[in-house]
Amino acid sequence: MAQMLGGSWIGRLWLLLVAVAALVAGIELAALSQGDLRGPATRFFFGPSGEWVQPSGVTPTIETLVDGTTVTAIGDSVLLAAVDDLEALVPGIEIDAEIGRLVHEVIDVLKEQSEAGRLRDVVVIHIGNNGEFSDSQLDEMVAIAGSEREVVFVNVTVSREWEGPNNRVIARGVQHHPNVFLVDWHATTQQVSGLLWEDGVHLRPEGAIAYAEMVAVFLQP
Repeated sequence: MAQMLGGSWIGRLWLLLVAVAALVAGIELAALSQGDLRGPATRFFFGPSGEWVQPSGVTPTIETLVDGTTVTAIGDSVLLAAVDDLEALVPGIEIDAEIGRLVHEVIDVLKEQSEAGRLRDVVVIHIGNNGEFSDSQLDEMVAIAGSEREVVFVNVTVSREWEGPNNRVIARGVQHHPNVFLVDWHATTQQVSGLLWEDGVHLRPEGAIAYAEMVAVFLQP
C-alpha cells in the first residue's frame, strides 16, 4: 500500500501526516510516563518508553520502590484485590479495604483513623464501585483528611449506571480542592484489555499489578 500511495503527491502527503501523528503520539506518551505525575490532570500508566508494559508478576517498571510509611489507602473489593502488589511496590503502606464497602463506610473509617491519630500524610481512596455517591460526600472525605494532607482518588470502572456520575464527582473534586488528585484507573481499563474479570469490575492478577503500578508511580516523589 505504501508503494501505491507513494507514487503521487497525495500519497506522499498522507504518509507524511501519518509519520507526524505517530511522532506526536510518541512524545505525548513519553511525557506521561516520565513527567510530573502529580496534579489535577488525568493520568494513566505507560512504560518508560511510552508503550504499555504488560505486567507479568511483581516486576516493577518504576525505578525504585515507593516509601509507603506516609500512605493510608482505603477502599472496597477492587483495592482489596491489589493489596499484595501494593504492599510489594509501596512497602509500609497501610491498607483498609473491604468487599462491598460504601461511601458512608469510608467516611466512618476516615473519621476513626483521624480521631485516633492514625491517618497518614497521603490518603488514597478507591470507592464508588458499589453505588452512587455525591459531591457533598467527597467534600466530607476531603474535610476529614484536612487541607494539609494529599487525597488521591482512584476513579472507577464498573458496569453500572453510576460509573459516569461517580467519576464526574471525583473529577469535580479534583478541580475544587487543591490537595485532591486523580489516578485515572478508568482510562487505563478502557485502553488496555485483560485487566478485569468478566464482570468488568474486579481485577485479574494482571490488573492488580497494573493497578498497584499506577498508584506507585503516582506516589513517587
